[in-house]
This record gives sequence, structure tokens and C-alpha cells, in this order.
Amino acid sequence: MNSYNFGDALAPQEAMSLSIDLAEKAVGYVSPNPPVGCVILNKKSELIGLGYHEKHGDPHAEVNAINSVKDKAQLREAKIFVTLEPCAHHGKTPPCCDLIKDLPVSEVVYALADTNPLVEKKGLKLIKDKGIKVTQYIFSKKEAAFENKLNQMMAPFFHNMKTKKPFVALKVASSADGMIALSSGESQWITGEKAREHVHLMRAKFDAILVGAGTVLADNPKLNIRHKQHAEKTNKVIILDAKGELLNNFKSLNLYKTHKAEDIYYVTKNSVKKLHGLGVNHMWSTCSEGDEFDLNLLLLEFYSLGMGSIFIEGGAAVYKGFLAQKQVQKFYLYLGAKILGADGSLSWSKELKTLSLSNTIDLKFSCPALIGGDLFIEADF
Repeated sequence: MNSYNFGDALAPQEAMSLSIDLAEKAVGYVSPNPPVGCVILNKKSELIGLGYHEKHGDPHAEVNAINSVKDKAQLREAKIFVTLEPCAHHGKTPPCCDLIKDLPVSEVVYALADTNPLVEKKGLKLIKDKGIKVTQYIFSKKEAAFENKLNQMMAPFFHNMKTKKPFVALKVASSADGMIALSSGESQWITGEKAREHVHLMRAKFDAILVGAGTVLADNPKLNIRHKQHAEKTNKVIILDAKGELLNNFKSLNLYKTHKAEDIYYVTKNSVKKLHGLGVNHMWSTCSEGDEFDLNLLLLEFYSLGMGSIFIEGGAAVYKGFLAQKQVQKFYLYLGAKILGADGSLSWSKELKTLSLSNTIDLKFSCPALIGGDLFIEADF
């Protein structure tokens, strides 16, 4: 993150990049709202205020930035830099535009337009009508990394607005040859400690973690967030179990012991009674003859329950279902520096079948990164 002190003179590009860094701190904590950062410069271009939307239901970035200004007289002819156009509707908090329009500032500079129909350009008009200049920030070629960072950060929110479904990321941790376990089921550990720590960092960016019953039976995972930067963050857990394989021993599962019961969503194809008294959210949904859920319907329901993003962690049948039904927006691959061999090992894509190279699932890779001794690859669909 950029390091600036109050009183430092900032160029416009520095103010916007700082706003983006601030917004990043909100990822995973404000859903279904977008992560937003805000910076205020006085008429001498000196830093006098900054803030970000810290938690869903709490004050927005612009409010926190304005409140951080110690000498309110410095707001006269000041410029507000914000990553997303100010909101114009009453939600859990009042509209930011109502606060901004009555300030003695000279200009509001925003990076991205809000696609929420409750907001879109309405707040900007209210601000303009008060004689405050409104400008959309144009990123230069040298700022491509910052622009991409912001776009990636905002992708879940824009997907939510467009589809009314959660943004879905699929995570795989495999050997260099694509294996996730030996045929015996042994899988700990294919990737190293640093990569596993990074997974917990990624979990913190999402509202819910989703797995299939097979993964729970094989690994008995906790599926919580164990990262020092997000020690207080809790998450929801979704378990897809069409056949009800986990019903008899649900209370003994690590995830049930680790999470609040109300944060667990257990999905079967039929209504069942064995979960009564456990306090978990039991959902049942349409399945095909092959026990595959209609994921489009499920995702619409998950979004209606307040889940703006979902992180899929296995297993092969779940991967296949989401990929085949084209319900994934992001792909994260951790490649361990090991070769297990296809003879006697299990591939993460063993359930997928492609009949022609003209019918493959195509990815758009971004630059890979080395985490410890393992390779981390990120891709869009």
C-alpha cells in the first residue's frame, strides 16, 4: 500500500492509487456493497482526509474520509477522490451524495461508474446541481496495474448487479501434473505451507466457501479463515450433498464444530428430518438424474440470502458441475512442485469430458506468481 502522511502533497494519480489501496482493505467485509476507498486533498493538493467502507452497514468511504478531516475549514475548494461514484440511495446508511453536495469542495473525481440502477449517475447529478465539478478519472497507460487492480476488486459487485447471483471463484490445489490426491485418498500436503496460508488469505475475500460432500468425507475440513490479517473474519459454508451422505454424522464434522450453525448451508435434493435441532440452514433443490443440482437456481437463492461471492474448494464433481453449467467467473490454481503421476492418482478434472478441441473451456491467464515453492495462477473465463 502507498504510504502517505496527512499534509503530504499528492498528485491526482497518487490520490487515486491511494484510494484504490484503501478500497482493497474493504474486500470481504462489505458485501453485497462494493469495496470503496476515498481520499481528500485540500486546495493546495495536500492530503487532509482518507477512509474506506470498513464493514457492511457502517459508514461509507466518503463519510469516513470526511470525518477524518480534522480542520473542516480545509474542505473549502478541496477535491474528493473516490473509486466509485457516490451512492444516491438510502440503504443501511444515508446517501453519500447528500453529504457531499453540501460541502464547500470544488470537485469530486471518481474512477468507476456505479451500475446499480438505484445509484447510476443520480448522485453525480445532485452534486453537479450544487455547483461542484464532477470528473471521471482517466487512467494513463502507466497506471494500468492500478486500473486492473480496481477492476478485479469490483468484478464481484458488477457481476452481482448484472446477474443477481454471487460471483463464483473456483480454487484448485494440485500437483504439477494436475493431481489432487493419491488413489488412497492421501492429499496432505501437495502444496507448501506458504501456498496454504495464501488460500486462507483468499478465503477472507469471499462471503462463503463451497464444497461437495465427497471433500468433507475425505478431508473433514474446518473451512474457516486462519490468517493473521483476518483473525476476526468469519465466513459462511455451503455443502452440496445431493444424496445426504453427511446426515448420519453431521455433528461430528469439524466444520460444524468450527462454525456457527447459522453460517452453515446444507443443500440436498430432498427435504430431510435428520438435521432438525442442529441449527444449520437446510436447503433442497432440483437435481438431474445424475444428482447434479441446477446451479443457476441455487446461486440466485444464495444471492438472495446475502452472499455476493463464493469460493469453491472441491471436489471433482463440484468442479465439473460449476464448469459444465458455466457458473464460474474466476479460476485460482495452486500448482505444487510435485509430480504424482496419473496412474494411481486422482485428477481435479476427472469428471470433465471434452470431445473436441473446439469445445474446450478457455481461460484468460494473468501473470503467475511464485508463493513459497509453488506456482499460483489466476485466470478469468
